[in-house]
Amino acid sequence: MKQFNMKETVGKTVLLILTVAQITVQTSCVQETLYNTDHPEYGKIALTTTWEDCGEWVDIPNSYTAQIGSHTETLSGEMNTIDYFFDEGSLSLHVYNVVNGITVNGETATATYPSAWAGSDIGWFFTGSHSVVIEKDKLHDITVPMQQQVRQLTLELELAGDAKERITGIDATLSGVAGAINIISGNPAGDAVTVTPVFTQINDEYSATMRLLGVTNNAQILSLTLQFADGIPSTYTVVSDLSSRLASFNTGKRMPLVLYSILVVTPTAGGFTATIDPWTEDSGNAIAD
Repeated sequence: MKQFNMKETVGKTVLLILTVAQITVQTSCVQETLYNTDHPEYGKIALTTTWEDCGEWVDIPNSYTAQIGSHTETLSGEMNTIDYFFDEGSLSLHVYNVVNGITVNGETATATYPSAWAGSDIGWFFTGSHSVVIEKDKLHDITVPMQQQVRQLTLELELAGDAKERITGIDATLSGVAGAINIISGNPAGDAVTVTPVFTQINDEYSATMRLLGVTNNAQILSLTLQFADGIPSTYTVVSDLSSRLASFNTGKRMPLVLYSILVVTPTAGGFTATIDPWTEDSGNAIAD
């Protein structure tokens, strides 16, 4: 018969207890990974837009579009968390509002100017851009200042001399206008276009107001076709170079620009001459429609 070995039994029991204790200690040392967000494999963006560079008379858009990499989202208000999970890496963020007469394709905004400005115009267009490097498990707070990209131009012509009695209407074209801009830089893109300002008469003054994306490096030439009472003569064209007055038109777009001049018709032995005095800036009438 095998004898009961008390010493051996106690030793095995102690060894078992120590083994269990060691396993328990090892198990309790396993740490749970802690994350900063509930999306540790991705990054998110909290976007704030600011609108200080906006004309005093221009309303902030009710909604706007955020284009972030391949993701596009319509937002409202100044603060939004983008409803999308972004992979880590570099992204370009473009913000703009959708308005009448302007289309955005990639980084280019193109205007479709009206053939007649009466009762129709392109809308007030704003853009903002930012570059961001997305990190995993992080909420990126980004602030984008919005820039007004459309400026209002008003041309005022006072009739003087024989013009008061003889002129009954004015048709016009203005060349050297920006048909498109880069939404990141705000600089003109593509070829210059020609627009058709509509001059309306109030007493002895004709005026035309238009909204433009800007002007190009080309000369800005205003061509006026004058119409006369009784059709004698049928028409007469006078040309004025506005290039020097519009040289800085693309900066400070939040402020409307009003240019004033005098249109003089002078009788001569052979008929008459029509001239336009040098244009001056009339800041007192700079109120946006």
